[in-house]
Amino acid sequence: MEINNNNYFIFLNCFILFFGSLMLIKADEEIIDNKHWAFKPIRNVVVPQASKSDPIKWFILKSLQKEKIQLPSSAIRRDWIRRLYYNLIGLPPNYSKLIALEGDKRSDRELASDLVDELLSSPRYGEHWARLWLDVARYSDTKGYAYASEEFNFPHAWIYRDWVIDSFNKDLSYKKFILMQLAADIMYSQGLCDRTDLAAMGYLTLGRRFVSVEPDIIDDRIDVVTRGLMGLTVSCARCHDHKFDPIPTSDYYALYGIFKSSREELIELDPPSAAALEQLNKKKQSLAQEFEKKATELESRFLSRVGEYMLASLEIEKVPPPDFAEIIEKGDLNPAQIRRWYEYLIQNERKTDSVFIPWIALSKLDIKNFSDNASDALDSLSGANQLVVSKLQEAPLNSMLDVAKVYNDLFQSIEKTNEASFHLQ
Repeated sequence: MEINNNNYFIFLNCFILFFGSLMLIKADEEIIDNKHWAFKPIRNVVVPQASKSDPIKWFILKSLQKEKIQLPSSAIRRDWIRRLYYNLIGLPPNYSKLIALEGDKRSDRELASDLVDELLSSPRYGEHWARLWLDVARYSDTKGYAYASEEFNFPHAWIYRDWVIDSFNKDLSYKKFILMQLAADIMYSQGLCDRTDLAAMGYLTLGRRFVSVEPDIIDDRIDVVTRGLMGLTVSCARCHDHKFDPIPTSDYYALYGIFKSSREELIELDPPSAAALEQLNKKKQSLAQEFEKKATELESRFLSRVGEYMLASLEIEKVPPPDFAEIIEKGDLNPAQIRRWYEYLIQNERKTDSVFIPWIALSKLDIKNFSDNASDALDSLSGANQLVVSKLQEAPLNSMLDVAKVYNDLFQSIEKTNEASFHLQ
């Protein structure tokens, strides 16, 4: 899965600028004034010459001495062997291996050094440590709650998982590890990584889909990038400037704009086999046939409720905006279809479609004395479809609800008889 954008390096630049700006924004003087450890740059520490052979131990001893804590006695060979196994591959050594290592003639230092190299070379090493990163990346095989017939699985999620495992086992540098997960598509286009590295983009794309509500999807991606890589809850700035960290809402929506203008595509990492391609084409053909069937059913269902949709279009302000995903109950009017009717009728008001001239004229009448005014309005119409006018004149019209019923009945009868005198221009 790929996020493809010709200007995606803008993302990296903005990300760097965003990170750097945290040291400049004066939203909280106590945080910015070099008092909070998280906002201090990393310092190089000079290790004493005598301790350079084991610098990590020197740091530990220094901290213990500062806290006046005595160094514990050395662990026996069996214990530190088991600790190494659990720490590096997450699994214990089998019994025969443990006995062999206990009886090994090498010194503890030599044995430990060789054993560390052996475990780092084990495939289990990448599997163990990849799990920790996959938690940061909020990895999942599914997209969270899915509505109705929506597919809730990520069928190719395992490709990203395996890429992370391989990255640990190949000892990929942290810099490349991060860059590929943010912009492998751009790196690949410039020959900076292999095609298989496009799987790294799963870091951005394998999050929850929130029933396809795009603002929530983008918010999740901003969160996984900033909280996962910077340890800052930037998503808090979605609605207001961050209350504790120096993160303004403007920074949040700068990142939002980058994700909004990016495009997600499914990329084939390997050429399909002939058998797989044939099977895929059969499924596509079956899907196309099912689509036609459902489209016909949907058209019939919409036509059966034309009056309701036309009536609802008069109160378009009550319809959710297009970018708002709403779960509707069976039998509810489709908000998208209401908007389409509204736009169609507005368009026909300018084009004066003969079928809808009566509807447009009557919709402008005051509800008071609607019946009398409707009769006069119908008598004065010119260029209107006479079949529509005659049906409206025959019916008692006390409100636009009655008008909608007449139109609904007309559409139903025309659908059955396909009468040529009634058509949409």
